[in-house]
Amino acid sequence: MNKIINLNDKISQEDMLTISQVDFGCPKGTEIIIKDKDSGEILYNGHNKTIIAGSQYIATKLFGIQNKVTFPSYNNELELEEITRGASDNEPLIWGFCVGISGCGSGASDLYPVDALKHIPGSSLVPFRYELTDDIDSDMRDIYFGRKYYEGYDRYAYYFKKIENKQLHLEYTDGTEITSSVYGATSSLKGLCYVEAALGITKSDCRDIFASGEFTPTLADGSVSPPLSLADARINTLSLVQGWYKTGASDGFKYYYTIHPVTQINFPNIALVDSTLSVEIIYRVYF
Repeated sequence: MNKIINLNDKISQEDMLTISQVDFGCPKGTEIIIKDKDSGEILYNGHNKTIIAGSQYIATKLFGIQNKVTFPSYNNELELEEITRGASDNEPLIWGFCVGISGCGSGASDLYPVDALKHIPGSSLVPFRYELTDDIDSDMRDIYFGRKYYEGYDRYAYYFKKIENKQLHLEYTDGTEITSSVYGATSSLKGLCYVEAALGITKSDCRDIFASGEFTPTLADGSVSPPLSLADARINTLSLVQGWYKTGASDGFKYYYTIHPVTQINFPNIALVDSTLSVEIIYRVYF
């Protein structure tokens, strides 16, 4: 596997408080750490952008107002499997993520900046699962979503994966917890409020689409690739996504609707040809 060069020095939590987004979005800043789950080696450390659909989502949720623009959803773009629609089972929330291949060229220096008025094209997404003949089992259906059956290839693809956990942190910069007595506290330390989410790419994720020889994605330069092989297996862009779900009456599985990207980060290619590599992504959003 090619070693990934870190393009950003790791920053402190206090540094995070000075970071602001000047295009779209309201969080003070973010820190995304991508590492080898087994060895702990950091493969990349950087920051995302909130893209326009995500900015609208955050703004409307904060102020309780209606959307101004209806952006195309991944459901329609990818023609995902659906069930009979009715009232949603939940309010739209940030629940999962997707990965793709349009964020970087062949070398680390070919990293593309994120355009806040764009998104990862559906044709550039790398499905987490691309199962031949047999579908994934019922337990995995609580982890992978965005199901599509490719009849000509007899394959079941799943384009989205659930965030493993989300935790709210309120603490001083030395790691001490902030409590309800904070207004009377005498500490001179700065305070932090952030959400930390864990995203995981296992040893079984994302490879099968490359190994099938059937993957012809849209690349970073906009061209359509000839069929890729397992030797080309890689990811270089990631988005958090939001949407609401409906539970199937006959199978009990969740089907997500109006799936829209909220954020996007591009990073140098992380090669997945090594079948022993699993990737852990720590996603921190500071408020």
